[in-house]
Amino acid sequence: MVSRRRWWLLIGIGVVLLWAGIAVAAASVLKQPDTAAPAPAPAPASASPVAPASAAPTGEPMSITPAGIGPALLNGAVAPLVTAGLFSKGDAAMCDTTLSGSGALADVAAYTDPGGTIVEQLWIHSPKLTTRTGVHVGSSEAELKKAYGSALRLFQAKENPYVRAYFLDEGGNSVVFLVPDGGDGIDKILVMSTALGEASVRNLEGFC
Repeated sequence: MVSRRRWWLLIGIGVVLLWAGIAVAAASVLKQPDTAAPAPAPAPASASPVAPASAAPTGEPMSITPAGIGPALLNGAVAPLVTAGLFSKGDAAMCDTTLSGSGALADVAAYTDPGGTIVEQLWIHSPKLTTRTGVHVGSSEAELKKAYGSALRLFQAKENPYVRAYFLDEGGNSVVFLVPDGGDGIDKILVMSTALGEASVRNLEGFC
Protein backbone atom coordinates (compact mmCIF):
# COMPACT_ATOMS: atom_id res chain seq x y z
CA MET A 1 0.00 0.00 0.00
CA VAL A 2 1.48 3.29 -1.19
CA SER A 3 2.05 5.75 1.57
CA ARG A 4 0.33 9.10 1.56
CA ARG A 5 3.66 10.87 1.11
CA ARG A 6 4.60 8.87 -1.96
CA TRP A 7 1.14 9.47 -3.38
CA TRP A 8 1.48 13.23 -3.23
CA LEU A 9 4.96 12.92 -4.71
CA LEU A 10 3.59 11.05 -7.71
CA ILE A 11 0.83 13.65 -8.18
CA GLY A 12 3.43 16.43 -8.05
CA ILE A 13 5.57 14.70 -10.64
CA GLY A 14 2.56 14.27 -12.92
CA VAL A 15 1.62 17.93 -12.63
CA VAL A 16 5.20 18.97 -13.49
CA LEU A 17 5.24 16.68 -16.50
CA LEU A 18 1.87 18.02 -17.65
CA TRP A 19 3.06 21.62 -17.50
CA ALA A 20 6.31 20.68 -19.23
CA GLY A 21 4.36 19.13 -22.07
CA ILE A 22 2.20 22.22 -22.42
CA ALA A 23 5.30 24.45 -22.49
CA VAL A 24 6.96 22.33 -25.20
CA ALA A 25 3.81 22.40 -27.34
CA ALA A 26 3.51 26.17 -26.99
CA ALA A 27 7.14 26.69 -27.93
CA SER A 28 6.69 24.51 -31.00
CA VAL A 29 3.75 26.62 -32.13
CA LEU A 30 5.64 29.87 -31.62
CA LYS A 31 8.62 28.65 -33.66
CA GLN A 32 6.52 27.82 -36.75
CA PRO A 33 7.23 30.31 -39.61
CA ASP A 34 4.54 32.75 -40.58
CA THR A 35 2.53 31.56 -43.52
CA ALA A 36 1.25 34.85 -44.80
CA ALA A 37 -1.07 34.66 -47.73
CA PRO A 38 0.78 35.24 -51.01
CA ALA A 39 0.47 38.73 -52.42
CA PRO A 40 -2.01 38.90 -55.25
CA ALA A 41 -0.46 38.99 -58.69
CA PRO A 42 -0.43 42.50 -60.13
CA ALA A 43 -3.23 43.16 -62.53
CA PRO A 44 -2.02 43.17 -66.14
CA ALA A 45 -1.41 46.67 -67.37
CA SER A 46 -3.96 47.76 -69.87
CA ALA A 47 -2.50 48.11 -73.32
CA SER A 48 -1.99 51.73 -74.33
CA PRO A 49 -4.02 52.63 -77.39
CA VAL A 50 -1.89 52.95 -80.50
CA ALA A 51 -2.06 56.39 -81.99
CA PRO A 52 -3.14 56.30 -85.60
CA ALA A 53 -0.46 57.10 -88.11
CA SER A 54 -0.56 60.64 -89.33
CA ALA A 55 -2.35 60.99 -92.59
CA ALA A 56 -0.25 61.06 -95.67
CA PRO A 57 -0.10 64.37 -97.48
CA THR A 58 -3.04 64.84 -99.78
CA GLY A 59 -0.84 66.24 -102.52
CA GLU A 60 1.61 68.92 -103.40
CA PRO A 61 0.00 72.39 -103.31
CA MET A 62 -0.10 74.34 -106.56
CA SER A 63 3.29 75.98 -106.04
CA ILE A 64 5.93 76.47 -108.70
CA THR A 65 9.02 74.42 -107.79
CA PRO A 66 11.99 72.97 -109.72
CA ALA A 67 10.11 69.64 -109.68
CA GLY A 68 6.94 71.02 -111.31
CA ILE A 69 3.63 72.54 -110.31
CA GLY A 70 1.43 70.53 -107.96
CA PRO A 71 0.61 67.22 -109.67
CA ALA A 72 2.23 68.34 -112.95
CA LEU A 73 5.74 67.01 -112.36
CA LEU A 74 8.71 66.94 -114.70
CA ASN A 75 9.11 63.42 -116.10
CA GLY A 76 5.65 62.65 -114.76
CA ALA A 77 2.95 60.88 -116.75
CA VAL A 78 0.67 63.00 -118.95
CA ALA A 79 -2.34 60.66 -118.90
CA PRO A 80 -3.42 61.28 -115.26
CA LEU A 81 -3.23 65.04 -115.83
CA VAL A 82 -5.48 64.78 -118.88
CA THR A 83 -7.87 62.45 -117.05
CA ALA A 84 -8.08 64.94 -114.18
CA GLY A 85 -8.93 67.71 -116.65
CA LEU A 86 -5.82 69.74 -115.84
CA PHE A 87 -4.42 69.57 -119.37
CA SER A 88 -5.85 69.03 -122.82
CA LYS A 89 -4.77 69.28 -126.43
CA GLY A 90 -4.79 72.89 -127.59
CA ASP A 91 -5.88 74.28 -130.93
CA ALA A 92 -4.64 72.83 -134.22
CA ALA A 93 -1.97 75.52 -134.54
CA MET A 94 -0.11 74.24 -131.50
CA CYS A 95 2.63 71.64 -131.59
CA ASP A 96 1.62 68.00 -131.27
CA THR A 97 3.71 67.82 -128.09
CA THR A 98 2.05 70.83 -126.40
CA LEU A 99 -0.83 70.70 -123.95
CA SER A 100 -2.87 73.61 -122.56
CA GLY A 101 -3.62 73.82 -118.88
CA SER A 102 -7.07 74.50 -117.46
CA GLY A 103 -8.64 75.05 -114.07
CA ALA A 104 -5.91 75.58 -111.49
CA LEU A 105 -3.31 75.28 -114.26
CA ALA A 106 -4.92 77.74 -116.68
CA ASP A 107 -2.37 79.74 -118.69
CA VAL A 108 0.22 76.97 -118.33
CA ALA A 109 1.60 75.15 -121.37
CA ALA A 110 3.14 71.71 -121.00
CA TYR A 111 5.62 70.36 -123.53
CA THR A 112 5.87 66.57 -123.63
CA ASP A 113 8.24 64.01 -125.08
CA PRO A 114 7.69 63.09 -128.77
CA GLY A 115 5.34 60.28 -127.75
CA GLY A 116 3.19 62.66 -125.70
CA THR A 117 3.45 60.55 -122.54
CA ILE A 118 5.90 62.42 -120.28
CA VAL A 119 6.00 66.08 -119.15
CA GLU A 120 9.32 67.70 -120.09
CA GLN A 121 8.65 71.44 -119.78
CA LEU A 122 6.16 73.80 -118.15
CA TRP A 123 5.70 77.38 -119.34
CA ILE A 124 3.76 79.57 -116.91
CA HIS A 125 2.02 82.77 -118.01
CA SER A 126 -0.54 82.98 -115.17
CA PRO A 127 0.09 85.53 -112.37
CA LYS A 128 -2.10 83.40 -110.09
CA LEU A 129 0.49 80.64 -109.72
CA THR A 130 3.33 81.42 -107.31
CA THR A 131 6.48 79.91 -105.92
CA ARG A 132 6.59 78.99 -102.25
CA THR A 133 8.03 82.44 -101.52
CA GLY A 134 5.18 84.18 -103.37
CA VAL A 135 7.02 85.12 -106.59
CA HIS A 136 4.83 85.04 -109.70
CA VAL A 137 4.49 86.41 -113.22
CA GLY A 138 4.33 90.16 -112.73
CA SER A 139 6.61 90.25 -109.66
CA SER A 140 9.36 92.84 -109.98
CA GLU A 141 13.00 91.97 -110.45
CA ALA A 142 13.70 93.51 -107.02
CA GLU A 143 11.06 91.28 -105.40
CA LEU A 144 12.59 88.23 -107.08
CA LYS A 145 16.09 89.04 -105.81
CA LYS A 146 14.78 89.76 -102.32
CA ALA A 147 12.96 86.41 -102.22
CA TYR A 148 15.90 84.25 -103.34
CA GLY A 149 19.10 86.30 -102.99
CA SER A 150 22.27 84.38 -103.75
CA ALA A 151 20.29 81.25 -104.67
CA LEU A 152 19.53 82.86 -108.04
CA ARG A 153 21.87 82.43 -111.01
CA LEU A 154 21.73 85.03 -113.77
CA PHE A 155 22.01 83.51 -117.26
CA GLN A 156 22.22 85.78 -120.29
CA ALA A 157 22.56 84.11 -123.67
CA LYS A 158 24.43 86.04 -126.34
CA GLU A 159 21.97 84.56 -128.85
CA ASN A 160 19.15 86.35 -127.05
CA PRO A 161 20.26 89.62 -125.42
CA TYR A 162 16.65 90.75 -125.00
CA VAL A 163 15.93 88.84 -121.82
CA ARG A 164 17.51 88.32 -118.41
CA ALA A 165 17.00 84.78 -117.13
CA TYR A 166 17.30 84.03 -113.42
CA PHE A 167 17.72 80.32 -112.65
CA LEU A 168 16.74 78.66 -109.39
CA ASP A 169 18.53 75.31 -109.70
CA GLU A 170 17.81 72.14 -107.76
CA GLY A 171 18.70 68.54 -108.53
CA GLY A 172 19.27 69.06 -112.25
CA ASN A 173 16.02 70.99 -112.73
CA SER A 174 15.36 74.72 -112.65
CA VAL A 175 12.71 77.35 -112.25
CA VAL A 176 13.61 80.06 -114.77
CA PHE A 177 12.32 83.61 -114.25
CA LEU A 178 12.39 85.67 -117.45
CA VAL A 179 12.64 89.47 -117.29
CA PRO A 180 12.52 91.23 -120.68
CA ASP A 181 15.34 93.64 -121.40
CA GLY A 182 14.15 97.13 -120.53
CA GLY A 183 11.42 95.79 -118.26
CA ASP A 184 11.30 95.30 -114.51
CA GLY A 185 8.70 92.55 -114.12
CA ILE A 186 8.79 88.81 -114.64
CA ASP A 187 7.24 88.02 -118.01
CA LYS A 188 7.29 84.20 -117.95
CA ILE A 189 8.32 81.41 -115.61
CA LEU A 190 9.66 78.13 -116.98
CA VAL A 191 10.13 74.78 -115.21
CA MET A 192 12.37 72.19 -116.88
CA SER A 193 15.76 70.56 -116.69
CA THR A 194 18.59 73.06 -116.24
CA ALA A 195 20.17 72.19 -119.61
CA LEU A 196 16.85 72.51 -121.41
CA GLY A 197 16.19 75.78 -119.59
CA GLU A 198 19.37 77.32 -120.95
CA ALA A 199 18.47 76.11 -124.44
CA SER A 200 15.02 77.65 -124.04
CA VAL A 201 16.48 81.02 -123.11
CA ARG A 202 18.48 80.95 -126.32
CA ASN A 203 15.36 80.14 -128.32
CA LEU A 204 12.15 81.40 -126.70
CA GLU A 205 10.00 80.22 -129.59
CA GLY A 206 9.43 76.92 -127.81
CA PHE A 207 10.03 73.41 -129.06
CA CYS A 208 8.06 71.12 -131.34
